[in-house]
Amino acid sequence: ANAEMGFWNGGTPPLGYRKKEVIVNGVKKSTYEIDEKEALIVKRIFNLAYSGLGMKKTCAVLNSEGFRTRRGKIFTPSTVRGILLNEAYIGNLVWNKQDKKTKGKKYKDKKEWIRRENVFPKIIDREIFYAIQEKFLMTIFHSIYMATEKTGLNGEEIT
Repeated sequence: ANAEMGFWNGGTPPLGYRKKEVIVNGVKKSTYEIDEKEALIVKRIFNLAYSGLGMKKTCAVLNSEGFRTRRGKIFTPSTVRGILLNEAYIGNLVWNKQDKKTKGKKYKDKKEWIRRENVFPKIIDREIFYAIQEKFLMTIFHSIYMATEKTGLNGEEIT
């Protein structure tokens, strides 16, 4: 019900946001507000990715500039990837993505996801966000293409 109304369902807010309490019809609800200090890190990550840096190089730059995660750790490619793919940064709430009943990180069918647009203040412009998403897809398709060029679609080595 909270997610369907565009409210936060709990957990830790993404880097760049903090929890904000609001009262709706006499009921306390939670949403996000921008944490300006952390938002600078998020903007730096998106700017580096948009300029063409890969995730490893982005991490190297962030870490050499002294940026750290909220927990004080260095940035890893996995952390950067999670940030670059998170729609919260363009103001969207996407909930019910993961199947919590299955061991490991398994995603539900997209039809089961709850998506509400423009419910949080955005940190990143949509154009930049979607340009980066397109770059991810092209990288994935290129990797698949290169793998099938060497092995063929059935996985057997081409000689």
